[in-house]
Amino acid sequence: MPNYLHPGVYIEEIPSGSKPIEGVGTSTAAFVGYAVKGRIAEPTLIQKWDDYERIYGGVRDLGKSTQGDPMGLSVAAFFLNGGTKAYIVRVTEDTEKKVLGANHAAKATGYVDHPSETGKKALKFTAANEGAWANGIIIKLQDNELGNGSYDVLVGRESTDSRGNVTFTADESFVGVSLDADHPLYIGNVINARSDLVTVDEVSDVSTLNMVSDQYLGTSTSGDLSDVSLDFSALSPSARKMKITVDTETEKTIVLDQKHFTDLPSLAAHIRDKVQKIDAEKECYAKFSCEVLNNKKLVLASGTRKSISSVKIKHDFGIAPGLKLGVVLYQGSSTSGDLGGGFSLALSNTTTFPDTESRSLQGTVDGNPFTVDLGNSDLAGIADIAAVINGVNGLSCTASGTTLKLVSDTARSTSSVVIQSDFGIAPTLKLGIAPENHGGEELTGQDYHNKSLSKGSSTSGDLGASFSLALSDNALFPDADARSLRGVLDGSPFGPFDLGTDDLADIGAIAGKISEIAGLTCTAVGNKLVLESALTGATSAIVIQSDFGIAEMLKLGVLPENWGGVERTGPQNSELNFRIELTGQEHADSAMPKDRLDNGVDGGKPLLDDYVQVFTRFTKYRDINIICLPGQYWSQDSAGNAVVQAAIGHAEKMKSRMVLVDPPPSYELTNEKMVNDMGLPSQTYCVTYYPWVSAANRFYHAERAPGLPKNVLVPPSGYAAGMWAKIDAKRGVWKAAAGTETGLLGISGLEFQVEDGEQDSLNPWGVNCLRRMPGAGPVIWGARTLATKADPEWRYVPVRRTAMMIEQSIYQGVQWAVFEPNNHILWSALRANIGNFMNGLFRAGAFQGEKASDAYFVRCSLGDTMTQGDIDAGQVIAIVGFAPLKPAEFVIVRIQQKVNQQ
Repeated sequence: MPNYLHPGVYIEEIPSGSKPIEGVGTSTAAFVGYAVKGRIAEPTLIQKWDDYERIYGGVRDLGKSTQGDPMGLSVAAFFLNGGTKAYIVRVTEDTEKKVLGANHAAKATGYVDHPSETGKKALKFTAANEGAWANGIIIKLQDNELGNGSYDVLVGRESTDSRGNVTFTADESFVGVSLDADHPLYIGNVINARSDLVTVDEVSDVSTLNMVSDQYLGTSTSGDLSDVSLDFSALSPSARKMKITVDTETEKTIVLDQKHFTDLPSLAAHIRDKVQKIDAEKECYAKFSCEVLNNKKLVLASGTRKSISSVKIKHDFGIAPGLKLGVVLYQGSSTSGDLGGGFSLALSNTTTFPDTESRSLQGTVDGNPFTVDLGNSDLAGIADIAAVINGVNGLSCTASGTTLKLVSDTARSTSSVVIQSDFGIAPTLKLGIAPENHGGEELTGQDYHNKSLSKGSSTSGDLGASFSLALSDNALFPDADARSLRGVLDGSPFGPFDLGTDDLADIGAIAGKISEIAGLTCTAVGNKLVLESALTGATSAIVIQSDFGIAEMLKLGVLPENWGGVERTGPQNSELNFRIELTGQEHADSAMPKDRLDNGVDGGKPLLDDYVQVFTRFTKYRDINIICLPGQYWSQDSAGNAVVQAAIGHAEKMKSRMVLVDPPPSYELTNEKMVNDMGLPSQTYCVTYYPWVSAANRFYHAERAPGLPKNVLVPPSGYAAGMWAKIDAKRGVWKAAAGTETGLLGISGLEFQVEDGEQDSLNPWGVNCLRRMPGAGPVIWGARTLATKADPEWRYVPVRRTAMMIEQSIYQGVQWAVFEPNNHILWSALRANIGNFMNGLFRAGAFQGEKASDAYFVRCSLGDTMTQGDIDAGQVIAIVGFAPLKPAEFVIVRIQQKVNQQ
């Protein structure tokens, strides 16, 4: 009660008791399906088709498939046919569960060097949401034109015209941002708040950060193992050992099992398991993987995604040579041409060397530019010249005979030394190959490694585990020829080479003896002998005469006889033995330019759990009235049935929305048995339309894409949902969205033609048909729910939807009554407010009945709708009844002849 304490006038407002109820919306749709762009599992309200194109990427091009993109085309049909508001939910395979082998959706990422600490700090740009749509986005970080330490960030893409000209176009630009986290225009605050394409984070140390992208993956890839025996059952423990270094851990030794592996995948799984058991507490081991590449190579990968992620195998130890694992050496280098004996530099001669530039070398080491001045003191020989250059800018320089060899200090595949051959003293020292070649050679680290593998070889057949040579036995070896090998080495004949008369107890001893042949080495690999030329290059080769001397016993050579041996030239071995080891940073640099986003993945097709997650979130969205599931349809054996059932269960729980169930495509319904066999759901909250729609293919072009289908199939639910919205706005939710006024747009045809005979079998079971009617074109010609047989009270779609609208409107409109005193004043107010709402619907034509008393009633009073016990239990009960309008499905005109009366 108010207090009246001082003399004066008091103004008070007296409640009228009128609390009008507003009708809720009836045509807000929700489309849940697969898209390649947009937030995953998060409902987003859009109000026009342009929003879907911008946020979700529009219609997907499915190539030659006769079915179009169900999600994109259904949303397009909704807006084209009268829809005005829709929630869009993108679903894809669940990224949180990480099912092994699943195609997880992933956000594209890219890195830009931080201007203050290039190579250590970086700016990490991440796509706004998952999908391949962001792959190829380019980030440009450049100084602001004001020169005040601020930067401009451009986010865009490159395009190439018909002439090959590349043009960058910025889609977003952020001017004057700062890299100072305390600045009001800090790059993270600006871009993360304003960009629709990317977010940005500052990375303090790229060498140790566990990157999101799989591009930052340290790997060791073997050579070609197609012809390598996987039978380790006869190998000793030492022959089955492998020394491995993962990331920055110390070198570890694993021992492979003594068994015969049936194939490369089983060997790969075995190696993976052995490494993972080294230390399960460390991620680099615990998540270590070993996969098979192209059915012929092993790829060993660290469990971390870091710049320093790496896997290194000791190439000359244990099983590594046999499995072609490990890199001999990476060495980026620049070697001069032949300088000849007695070469010197009279650098004090100002005629020959008039200035600093004439005495200098210029080039790059691992991509970093350098210039070195050799000074003005005379250098007496090549060794003296090498000593001056050695140690400059990450270079080692040595005298190799009559040549200079400059080598990068970094041993990696991308290491390199490039000398500008037309600058300064380079022509005199015969260094560099571009723009002029002085007869030298420049190799990247990978080039050097590949060259080291290009050695001709001759491999024996399998000699068995206990093979030996009793060379002292004159019966077996009566003369020197019987103990000798003969053949051709690098194009020149050699031999006969006599192995001597001392017995050789095993294959290792035999290999040691053969290695005495000048120009080649011989090693024991398993039960075989491998002879390898010391020469690298195209002419490197070893050919053993297989019908001479001891060759047959050693199973060496392939001509004129072949004992199971193999002979390859240097280039053949280079191709087969090629292997590579990359750190995480090297892998990322080779696969993904730092300023370009990559590794975005669309993700696999969504499963039941992914949809259930969305339906759970829908419980917080009370304004959804229609649910469409493009891409999920109901059929006798469809996996989509479970998703549809989950959606119907959600609708029944909410009592405020209906599910439009799509039938299967390319399945013609012609009789009742086919409908019964499908086992359609029978709840009152679901509706189905048949058949599928044929629509123009947006990607077909008679000249540019003539191979694509001109028309594609689209599920009918999007068209029906749009027409529901159109009729709701035009006539009201109580009017069935069917009949000649429901002419559908965006249709080039119907998959099947439905005539009266077919609809006679479909309509009684609640299958609403799309038909082409004379003078009206393609229209909706049915207005039943799937509860037609199971619950005839809710047979008609407009009856169910009108009831939902009344229920939800009253639910939202009488919230004020909660906790009010439960007496006649409250009951009267409820009758009045609900009655006014119902009367408004009656006057709009929503009910049957000429008078209001025939159309609806509202009751709420003690002794009528409530007992005292109800009141004591805190309950107030109102009963609202209405006489729904039911569509005139069967317009029957009975005609008879009029008989004239005399």
